[in-house]
Amino acid sequence: MVKLSAELIEQAAQYTNPVRDRELDLRAYKIPVLENLGATLDQFDAIDFSDNEIRKLDGFPLLRRLKTLLMNNNRICRIGENLEHSLSALTELVLTNNNIQELGDLDPLATVKTLTLLSLLRNPVTNKKHYRLYVINKMPQIRVLDFQKVKLKERQEAEKMFKGKRGAQLAKDIAKRTKTFTPGAAAQLEKKRTGPSQADVEAIKVGRVFSQLLLNRWECDIVFLAFNKKSDMRCCISRFIHHHSHDLWRLLRGGAARFTSVETAKEHYQTVICSMATLEGRGTLS
Repeated sequence: MVKLSAELIEQAAQYTNPVRDRELDLRAYKIPVLENLGATLDQFDAIDFSDNEIRKLDGFPLLRRLKTLLMNNNRICRIGENLEHSLSALTELVLTNNNIQELGDLDPLATVKTLTLLSLLRNPVTNKKHYRLYVINKMPQIRVLDFQKVKLKERQEAEKMFKGKRGAQLAKDIAKRTKTFTPGAAAQLEKKRTGPSQADVEAIKVGRVFSQLLLNRWECDIVFLAFNKKSDMRCCISRFIHHHSHDLWRLLRGGAARFTSVETAKEHYQTVICSMATLEGRGTLS
């Protein structure tokens, strides 16, 4: 494991990403703890901590500029309190493939009023009953949850479910938090992870089909633009890629929805495209 030191931060890759945000790349260093982030001098809009060994989301100094945190493929099971004080501009938090267990473990995010996009895909908490409605009720500021737009109908259902004394009691009953650390518990969990499950293998196969569908869709749209606007094809391709680079980047970096069959991928394809489009407020892609 590697300590997150000022030297590591200084040597890490820094670049302007496809959405024109200044990003710090700290992927795959096996970092166990978030610390010494004051060395960033608050110069970044996004920080990528994917593929590390982080267990708790905390340890942030005051970072007024930081808008996006990519925390994919870590071991995060706890979220620190008072993140709104240190990350006052945080709008996007991607926690795909971590180890958040209970609905109550998400409560600290409720105070981050700037947060509009949250991904918890491939966390045990997503299997909890009323998971999505609980998050929507607890964090009404969220507009995109697990890369799917929060619909008005869902907001109404969440409000109805958790309204009044009975609703408050229900929220309290299901919002228990993970217990304190038990020696050996993590080791037992790791023993179960001996390799990709059948669902993971199927998801990889479907992902290839899904990506091809995406490419085919874009090719059709580019040709449509060229013929209808009577523009140069090379110009149309350049303009189209520039316009949609945000969507492709979010899909690849944040992790798209997982499917269990090719048929499910095809059925869900249009919904995912629409969800990605909302990230920029562009509305539905035709």
